[in-house]
Amino acid sequence: MSETRAIPLASDRNPVTGRQAMVCDETESVWLYLTDVDGRELIADCWLFNTISAPDNLSGFANSGRPSPAIARFAAADARRGLPAASEMSIAWSPDGHDACVLMAGVPIGFIDSRHRRGFSRHLLAEGPWGQPFDEPTYKALFE
Repeated sequence: MSETRAIPLASDRNPVTGRQAMVCDETESVWLYLTDVDGRELIADCWLFNTISAPDNLSGFANSGRPSPAIARFAAADARRGLPAASEMSIAWSPDGHDACVLMAGVPIGFIDSRHRRGFSRHLLAEGPWGQPFDEPTYKALFE
C-alpha cells in the first residue's frame, strides 16, 4: 500500500502497539488509514464517505493519483457528506490496539480490522474495491 498525500483531518497513535490511524481528506472522498506496528507503512484503509455525489463510473478519476470516490452502485444514499469539524470526529482503538474506528458525533461510521486490507463502512451498500459494509457483530467483537 502506498503512502497518502492527503490532508489529515484526525490522527492518533496507539501508545501500546505504535500503530497510527489517520482520517484523511482525499479531495473527493474521506478515508481512514492504519499503519503497521512501527507506524511506518500503511497496511489497511477504510473508505468512509464521498465529499461529492457518487459518480456512475471512475472514468474521470483514473489518473488523479488519489483514492477514488465510491461509485453509485456501492455508495449508500447518505454517502455524500461535507468535511466534519475536528470536534465532531474521533478515533477509537480496540482494546489490543491493533484495530481502529472513526466516530462522528459518537457514532462509529467505519473501522479497520487489522487482519484485513480493506475496512468496513456504514456508507457502503456492498463489498467491493472500497471495502465492506459495516458489520455490527465484527465491530462489537473488536471494540466492545
